[in-house]
Amino acid sequence: MTDTDKAIERLKRIGYTDSKITELLSLLLPDVADKLLIDLTGTANEDDLARFEIELKQASTPEDQKALLLKMMRRAYGEEDEARSKLDKEIAQKLNEAADLTEKVRATYHAYMNGDPNTKKAVEDYAKSDEARQILQDMDAAGFDFRAAAAE
Repeated sequence: MTDTDKAIERLKRIGYTDSKITELLSLLLPDVADKLLIDLTGTANEDDLARFEIELKQASTPEDQKALLLKMMRRAYGEEDEARSKLDKEIAQKLNEAADLTEKVRATYHAYMNGDPNTKKAVEDYAKSDEARQILQDMDAAGFDFRAAAAE
């Protein structure tokens, strides 16, 4: 079982569905690609990097994105096994970060709902912060309804 498989199993244990995992992969693979682009700047020419960016934007599924990333990692790191291993570790790290964040949010939610005074104060203070207001404005501008998303 790969590190990515283990991370996916962890996400499933904490309630992620297959469709949510696919959605999460679509969101995190560009971060993996950005890291790869940085690694490739020393070994690939500008035309190759530009072509890679275009192909990545055109990749419509996480599977297509992952295949393209693997192709570029083989170019960056040479050997197939090393490229697969590095890609697996990068994707697993991002999935585990999402799982960690999910668990922290759930713990905060439960503490808040159970009336923990420190948690309630921290949440209420944050809700009044400039950062929270800016996030809400950005979400509104993007047409994202967090209440509808949370209800899913």
